[in-house]
Amino acid sequence: MDRNDYYEGESTSFNLNQLWKRFRGSNQSLESLGASKEYNFIITNGGLVHVLILTNVTKYLNFKVVNDYEDNDPKSHEGLDLIKVTTKEVIAKYGLEDDTIHFIGYALGLHLDDSYLDQQALNFVKRMKLYAESLARFQGGSPYIYPFYGLAELPQSFAHLSVVYGGPYMLNKLKCKVEFDENGKAIDVTSEGETARCKKVICDPSYLPNKTFDLSVDLSVANVAAE
Repeated sequence: MDRNDYYEGESTSFNLNQLWKRFRGSNQSLESLGASKEYNFIITNGGLVHVLILTNVTKYLNFKVVNDYEDNDPKSHEGLDLIKVTTKEVIAKYGLEDDTIHFIGYALGLHLDDSYLDQQALNFVKRMKLYAESLARFQGGSPYIYPFYGLAELPQSFAHLSVVYGGPYMLNKLKCKVEFDENGKAIDVTSEGETARCKKVICDPSYLPNKTFDLSVDLSVANVAAE
């Protein structure tokens, strides 16, 4: 049950028209920006794709396409302990030029700044490995894929799988109220005069405004404590 008229709640990935409507108040984005559904991509060999395959949700989705280091095999490390050395040291070993470093750091590794150069090299190498595996996975010339109708298709497909096994899915339920028994255990959810009985409720915190806790951390205090 979802109060929104789209899937995934606060974690949704809007297509261009939805994004335009949210911030500009119009249902249609500029034609010069191209097709609305084209603005999404996923790394082809990433964790999300593994989940989609494991749960067999891929049968409800259509995608199009946009050597090896092993952690436990020292022979594949070429004399470098990637837990101890920095990315900068790994790059220095191969004598890469600045343009190449920028390309693999930003375009392949998807890092946001140069801080990765002074960090443990293991994460950097894993990102390169992920890119290479993704590039080869579907043999389409790109390491990226995206659903034809946008990323909202992903939660929609999980909802479809739930329906196949008898679980209904309802969007646009504006007022969802979770009811509790005398012991504080969730027993049902009511919306627009309809009540669904349940043993457990899984939801984002906004559906339980009186049952959530502030778990944010003051990082300045945390840093002082760490020192």
